[in-house]
Amino acid sequence: MSRFVLPVLPLVAAATALPASAATGDITEMLLIGRSAGQCAAVVAGGTTPGTPVTQWTCWGTAGQVFDARAAGGGYTIVDRNGKLCLAVKGGPKTTGAAVTVETCAGTKDQVWAPIGRGGDDVSLKNAASGLCLAVGATGRQDGDPLVQMPCEASATQTFVTAPRKGTSSWSGILPTPMPAVASTVLPNGKVLLWSARNRFKFGYGEIGRTYTAVFDPVTGKAGERVVSNTNHEMFCPGIATLADGRVLVNGGSSSFATSLYDPKTNAWSKGAAMNVPRGYQADTVLGSGDVFTLGGSWSGDLGHRMGEVWNATSGWRLLPKVDGDDFAGNDPGGIFRADNHMWLFGWGTKDVFHAGPAAAMHWIDTTGDGAVKSAGKRGADPYSINGSVVMYDAYRLLKAGGAPGYESGDGTTAAYTIDFSGGPTKPVRVTRQKPMLFPRAFSNAVVLPSGEVVVIGGRFSASTSSDANAIMVPELWSPATKTFTRLEAMYVPRHYHSSAVLLTDGRIFVGGGGVCGTCVNHPDAQILTPPYLFAADGGPAVRPVVTKSQTAAVRGATLKVTTDRAVAKFALVRMGASTHTINNDQRRVPLTIAAKSGTSYTLTVPADPGLMVGGNWLLFALDAKGVPSVGKVVRIR
Repeated sequence: MSRFVLPVLPLVAAATALPASAATGDITEMLLIGRSAGQCAAVVAGGTTPGTPVTQWTCWGTAGQVFDARAAGGGYTIVDRNGKLCLAVKGGPKTTGAAVTVETCAGTKDQVWAPIGRGGDDVSLKNAASGLCLAVGATGRQDGDPLVQMPCEASATQTFVTAPRKGTSSWSGILPTPMPAVASTVLPNGKVLLWSARNRFKFGYGEIGRTYTAVFDPVTGKAGERVVSNTNHEMFCPGIATLADGRVLVNGGSSSFATSLYDPKTNAWSKGAAMNVPRGYQADTVLGSGDVFTLGGSWSGDLGHRMGEVWNATSGWRLLPKVDGDDFAGNDPGGIFRADNHMWLFGWGTKDVFHAGPAAAMHWIDTTGDGAVKSAGKRGADPYSINGSVVMYDAYRLLKAGGAPGYESGDGTTAAYTIDFSGGPTKPVRVTRQKPMLFPRAFSNAVVLPSGEVVVIGGRFSASTSSDANAIMVPELWSPATKTFTRLEAMYVPRHYHSSAVLLTDGRIFVGGGGVCGTCVNHPDAQILTPPYLFAADGGPAVRPVVTKSQTAAVRGATLKVTTDRAVAKFALVRMGASTHTINNDQRRVPLTIAAKSGTSYTLTVPADPGLMVGGNWLLFALDAKGVPSVGKVVRIR
């Protein structure tokens, strides 16, 4: 799963050597992604006529955006797979700003581009005839900005990364939903509960007391709508938690004090205890005790000082006066209204919470008594990254990807880090920078697969809540083995602000929503992504192992007995979480140890740690030696 980069050929003296790469020779089916705006080199309108200009455009991986790089003349010719024409500065003029076009491939110097290393996998491309570099002209940030040649410099407009096709992935068609899936969660029956606001496409402030919801069936592609009013709660922009007893807790949002509970056993909503502090855009996480911690949320109620609270099934909400949301807020240009939103919170043990961001400073929170806070250091060199995405891909190990310096301002980042907080409050948190994503993203979603890989989906190049412009259409797959990102097939509909994504029981990913913010284009639809691990090497469907028998419940620290239809290599549990506004704090994957084996019957060890094995519904997956997963079996951990 390594990303292939253009190897720098030693015959070109001007080229700077890149780090060693597994790639040698020609590179096929690649996108050429500009670092200035995360857009792709594109032959205008997919044209096949010599002389057609090349611009940058939103990456779709469609005709005119897919190229082959072929070693030639001390560099590479870059050939458009659609028109079989070569990227060129026709005639090799040394004129600054001369247009880049596609021309009939002739092997001339004006069609040869030599990579210059810019760090990591980034390169500039120097034209062998002119000695000038490929650059994005005009603003360098918009669809249609031309590709030109300019004097070589280490600028974003002259920096590119190659993204060859690796493996197979695919999307379903566009599946209508009654409203945009602003929030979603997978139910034990495999269906997806989703909801929007007081109206299908419009939210409001104040206590109107209703929410449009639906249950989507990924098998039939159909969804049944329901308006929930019995809890007197507009559940727009709330906190969400999936409880130890299988219910879904929704708190705050437009109805800023309210709490609602959904029971998948009865398909019923009920009213929960009111919070002590009004809040919206806050985040929740379930503790090892089964209680729920919430923090932040100045979008609703007064600005600032959104103290932490803990929900208990018996006693309701308890305020933590010594846990002030302002102390966890980032330096957002929008002030505290935005700075204490969408925090990354993960339970540890029965009572502690690890705060990973989006602020650069991380913390430990003790939820007993009045609460207590202590520093966990900074997230490496990573600054405030609001609307980034974080997921637990392994036991107490997080992948953080993307984010922006302002909720509604600034550009998304490609920065990715792993965060290891397995040592708990008494040990240092280990933060490790990863190779960057291919695309800058704000408002993306991240979903962990049973393999431990993470899919990062959607987002925008620039942080804005009101437009589909600059949407990132190509998902990426991060591998914990190679620590790199590779591209997947582009989706059909932009998914960014007010979208959600969750892992389905069959190992595919539901992605939906977007809109519901006044001037937004609404997207009342969904698509389902089939990841590469469900395809064979020839591009056909992979043969999947089958879990033929499994316990439906397991106790922490005990064993779990499973039988499969063939030999498998690994098992993993993935907790069924809930997604909204880039956050899915309850989502986590835990690999299981095989304690004993007899034929195709396995005894698995369930970790005893209640902070890791948070009670509730998990999906048990068996994976074969090639990493192909079974369909997940629902197991209640308690």
